[in-house]
Amino acid sequence: MKYKIEFQYKAPGSSRPEDVVQDEEIKFDSGEFIPIPDVGDSVAYNYGGELKEFKVVSRHFAYMMNWCAVTIVVTDISDKEMASRLKM
Repeated sequence: MKYKIEFQYKAPGSSRPEDVVQDEEIKFDSGEFIPIPDVGDSVAYNYGGELKEFKVVSRHFAYMMNWCAVTIVVTDISDKEMASRLKM
């Protein structure tokens, strides 16, 4: 099976996420270990040409033939919450 991850940003108070996904495609094959973030996790990825940090609010798995597409919806995370998650 092949896998694809797409991050979609959802602004606070918005009813649905934007259609735009991360800048770089994330694909991998069976047998490769790729951690998939869970609800509540924080993630950082390139979005709009910048490395940005977000919080995961939902995940959706779609299985089609030999593909599994994982859509991960993220939202803003405050600097204070982000700082509490990282040891600098």
